[in-house]
Amino acid sequence: MVALWTGKLPDKAAVDQLVQTWQPGAAILSSVRKNGTSHQPLHRFIHEYPFPVLTAGPDLSLPVTNLYKTPETLGSDRIAAAIAAQHFFPGQNTLVINTGTCLTTDFLTKNNEYLGGTIAPGLQMRFKSLNRFTGNLPLVEINPAQKKSGPAAVKPEADNGNQPEIPDLPGQSTRDSILAGVIRGMTAEIDGLIDQWREKISFFNVIMSGGDAKTFDKKLKNRIFAVENIVLYGLNLMLKHNAQHL
Repeated sequence: MVALWTGKLPDKAAVDQLVQTWQPGAAILSSVRKNGTSHQPLHRFIHEYPFPVLTAGPDLSLPVTNLYKTPETLGSDRIAAAIAAQHFFPGQNTLVINTGTCLTTDFLTKNNEYLGGTIAPGLQMRFKSLNRFTGNLPLVEINPAQKKSGPAAVKPEADNGNQPEIPDLPGQSTRDSILAGVIRGMTAEIDGLIDQWREKISFFNVIMSGGDAKTFDKKLKNRIFAVENIVLYGLNLMLKHNAQHL
């Protein structure tokens, strides 16, 4: 990865600057929202550029065998993460854990077969639901996203090592009780999912990625490999795999 930019769509000026800076030979577009929502404005101008653009979805050829029973409902982020797992651990069983809006797990076998996985609420979703669906619980925020400014092409930021502190049990304030319940509960959930997979398959690698990965990567009892932006790696591999069709 040579550059990473995060912004809000539609932002044609920012995409123009990315294209001018990096002169891509091709692009791939991925969205986990329903058709007709946030990615559609980008669709309206992305094809104006002088390079082919693919859309990640069930119609693309994949470098793995997709055994998901409903491939048309499978998020492109999930299959991209599994494809990246093949790249990092070729010929090995690998479980990918992504801690973003949702907590997802996806399993790729040593025979390059995508089996599927699990979907559960992510960290921020759990904090927000406690606030939204109760009368008195506050909205707890940890590691608030930093606002980015400046040129569209921004090199990946170095890991500053900041992690939220998890209060000891019992939590002795409402905020500490929420932090302890959500983070400790999610940590136990992730470890439990890994253990349940081990009942089916004795050996596999575990990759953790996603915006909240640093909250959990050093708290788990199971050994994991941290890979930032694994979905972006997978999308790039999908693009390369389909290059012969461009």
